[in-house]
Amino acid sequence: PREASALLDALTTGHDGSLTTAHAGSAHGAIDRLELLLARSGDSAPVAIRRHVLSAFDIVVHMARSRAGRVVEEIVAIEEGELRHLYARSDGTVSSLPAKLRRRLA
Repeated sequence: PREASALLDALTTGHDGSLTTAHAGSAHGAIDRLELLLARSGDSAPVAIRRHVLSAFDIVVHMARSRAGRVVEEIVAIEEGELRHLYARSDGTVSSLPAKLRRRLA
């Protein structure tokens, strides 16, 4: 829990361009896992934890191992406190980037 809290503090300091890894079975699972770790510290209410976690990330990329090597399973954008799939390998779905990300990448 302390490491998760330190990670979020570092990611939300206002500096662009952070990267981290987490072990989870999906992009949504990575967010859930981070929320669980923070909840274990007991410092904040669940709603505050979720808001803080979602404010720390713009994109979550879920990767998995396959016979061919590592593959991108899904890409999820976090927009206005909601997780939105941009890409899902299972069905080949590709969505456009949220406006906030398009502006940041322009």
